[in-house]
Amino acid sequence: MMIRPLDDVWLPSLGVLRPYVLRDVDASQIQSLSYLLDAQGNWDIQKLSTLFDAAVIPHVLSICCPDLLDSPDTPFWRLSGKQSFDIKSAYTSLSGRFWDAEQQGWRNVWALQVPQRLRFFLWLSLKGKLMTNAERYRRSLCPHPFCPCCHSVGETVLHVLRDCHNAQAVWCLLLPPERYNLFFSSDIVEWLHSNVASHELHSTWDILISAHLPYVLG
Repeated sequence: MMIRPLDDVWLPSLGVLRPYVLRDVDASQIQSLSYLLDAQGNWDIQKLSTLFDAAVIPHVLSICCPDLLDSPDTPFWRLSGKQSFDIKSAYTSLSGRFWDAEQQGWRNVWALQVPQRLRFFLWLSLKGKLMTNAERYRRSLCPHPFCPCCHSVGETVLHVLRDCHNAQAVWCLLLPPERYNLFFSSDIVEWLHSNVASHELHSTWDILISAHLPYVLG
């Protein structure tokens, strides 16, 4: 596989070279990287300066010169031991990126004795798919990501369910003070899984989730 000097991104720090070709240069003559080398196999700085804008030269010199004795580049599939594409390795790679329905945390969610819409709410929360302001802002659906209640930080899933002062007020009424530090310090996944598994907090979840469902799910 031959690199096209003007159209392939072989200079990661700069990008495609075609926009940097000088106006009076016939770009069709630049067909391979070897055209940019001198007789000793080094970058030909004089030729480079006649072909490209001066800003290009430091980027080219930062790249090792191609070895003319090397064989042509060959694409290979890094997920397979044979370095060739196969469906099994592709499926394994793709499926490994998604949640495992057999994991205990997910089974706990769907085993909750609550209305189905509450299970669905928790599932969306764990997946980070609730339409909070942070998510709406990421999708360019609103002008800012801030919480509409406290207006101080981005309205993430964790902020809605735990860290906003409205949610904190409910949790603090129900939790003993010695549990505050651990309860309010874990990340979203750990926090949701641990609370779903805690039967003593199910009634609190019903109150909080029911209050947020019309707002977050629209």
